Amino acid sequence: MIYQGFKNDRYFWELVNTIRKVSILAINVFLSRERLAYRIIFLTLLLFLFYRLQIRMEPYKNLINNQLERIEIIAGIFTLYGGIVFVQDQTRINFIEIIVFILIMGINIYFVLFWIYCMLNTFKHNYQ
Repeated sequence: MIYQGFKNDRYFWELVNTIRKVSILAINVFLSRERLAYRIIFLTLLLFLFYRLQIRMEPYKNLINNQLERIEIIAGIFTLYGGIVFVQDQTRINFIEIIVFILIMGINIYFVLFWIYCMLNTFKHNYQ
């Protein structure tokens, strides 16, 4: 059941996803004494590595699942890297913060809407 949606030669991909998530937690825990900007940079690099791996491997049988996974990772990269703008100590909100916030919200809303589309599409095919 765990590897049912993957291509036959990519049955291990759920382990790769688990490693990605555990790595994100490990960076946050083990680098907790470092500046937040350093953690964000490490996490962004990690996500970019997994993004490239996702593009190269295309592990899912269904092409939409591959696209959904890529959008998920891109949303994480945008959110983390855009978060650097907000960790600075300042009292005023400037124009760049507003633009970055809109970009972060836009990519995350796009991901959620695409996820909902995928779920509805799956239900439609399963119940026809």
